[in-house]
Amino acid sequence: MERILEEIDLSDNQISDISELGYCRNLRRINLENNRIGLVQRLDALRPLSILESIRLTGNTIRDEKHYRLRVVFRLRGLNKLDEIIVSAKDKVKAANLHGNDLP
Repeated sequence: MERILEEIDLSDNQISDISELGYCRNLRRINLENNRIGLVQRLDALRPLSILESIRLTGNTIRDEKHYRLRVVFRLRGLNKLDEIIVSAKDKVKAANLHGNDLP
């Protein structure tokens, strides 16, 4: 039986570079709490993860960025949960309206 990595907990590891996670195409849930992720642009590495539904970023300085939640929701459009809070359709529309020009 083939095993597929669908969930990964990398919390509390002082991680700042998440670029390699973009190759784990079957990831659905990622816990990156309490690391060193500082810029929302770092999440672009996760955009290839088309089935990613949940990410936890609590305890990272990325949360201090203006419009953090909406910027993350816009970049990772398949999310259903961000930091254990449901991402609603209204959140997704608001994110698209506010950040529609952020990405190429």
